[in-house]
Amino acid sequence: MGVEDFFGGPELPETSVIKTNADVVAHVAEAIAGSNDLDLSKALFEILNKHSEVVLETSQKIMCKYKMHLQSVK
Repeated sequence: MGVEDFFGGPELPETSVIKTNADVVAHVAEAIAGSNDLDLSKALFEILNKHSEVVLETSQKIMCKYKMHLQSVK
């Protein structure tokens, strides 16, 4: 169930990016765990690192985007 199903609104593009890349990371990690080939495991680990970086970079951008809308309350 997606956010849009629960709340009835569209999912933010940032949320879609994070969810998609998180799914990729999970699938690649499963492939590494199931592989007996060392070279394949190393190649898959490189893919895992690249996707992890994307998830972290996107998370940072999202945090910065929404921090800008914060205002101090007196």
